[in-house]
Amino acid sequence: MVYITEMLPNIWWGYTPMNSTQQIDKMYINKFTNYHKVNEVIKVDDYVSFWNKSTQFIFDIKKQLEQKENQDMLIFIKKVCKIIDNNYKSSKNTLIFTNKYNEIGLLIWIFFYTEYAKMPLNVIEDSLKHKLQTKILMTDKERKFLLLNIKKI
Repeated sequence: MVYITEMLPNIWWGYTPMNSTQQIDKMYINKFTNYHKVNEVIKVDDYVSFWNKSTQFIFDIKKQLEQKENQDMLIFIKKVCKIIDNNYKSSKNTLIFTNKYNEIGLLIWIFFYTEYAKMPLNVIEDSLKHKLQTKILMTDKERKFLLLNIKKI
């Protein structure tokens, strides 16, 4: 099952239920993108496979890898937020799609609303809770990333 939520006019977020092991319904996504004339699909999972790889290593290596993961993730989130902003302003229909990395999608929207809408975190949290059709939980790692980087974007 795939949920698709319009986050901004002409900008949608497609995501799957938490801990979903089901195959993605590609036909549904194709129908959606055709019906809404989506010009751009950003498949987040294709870009963030580096996330959480540091957990497999010993402490010293793990710390170095975590720093690299955080830097790469911040760069990626900034790029996606810029694309969202540009596509929103130019009315370019866009689908941001996450499957395995739904919590990264959540981070993208938190960073976007913080940076571009200047919304406080508590308002963003309430808004997302009401918009989303399933629960998406952030791990401690994502919370730590958020707290370290929310002002850097």
